[in-house]
Amino acid sequence: DEPLYIQLPLQSFEDDVFPPAGWQNVANSDGWERADGYSSGFWSIPDLPDGAGEWFALAEDDSDLGDDCCTYLITPELDLREASDYSLDFIYWWSGAFGSNGGFVEYSTDGGATWEMLVELNAVFDWTQQSIDLSDMSGPDGLSSVWFGFHYDDAGFWADGFAVDMVYVGNGPVDVMG
Repeated sequence: DEPLYIQLPLQSFEDDVFPPAGWQNVANSDGWERADGYSSGFWSIPDLPDGAGEWFALAEDDSDLGDDCCTYLITPELDLREASDYSLDFIYWWSGAFGSNGGFVEYSTDGGATWEMLVELNAVFDWTQQSIDLSDMSGPDGLSSVWFGFHYDDAGFWADGFAVDMVYVGNGPVDVMG
């Protein structure tokens, strides 16, 4: 069996400190918050799957009506050279309602000065597991310094929100649905 290398241990946002140590919350409005549920008169986030804990990270545009175009939850700096088959795994919820541009996963090699699109997530109506193959940026010639950002963009208008949980970067199997 190939050795298991974990670059980012499973992060479930259960600790009181938010963002967790090494993570960054960058926004031009309210930014990301730690939540154990969310419901307004217009939209609600479903309960987390069994085994996923009670808390998740949430960027929402319901309470402040500000411009959340540039709202990033950023992982700690990672080095992907140790294994050639890393993946980024997480669960997310984003409904795509009310005109938001949505949830994106991006990466930066310059500490967040610039970002490149990795994946544009599909709208979903329940918590959904996502696995992103990072093998193109992994291995001996891979990225020695990379950050991954969960980017919410409300398109400059009142919109919904974007929630993530159970974030993991490693080269072995993981069941982030709990």
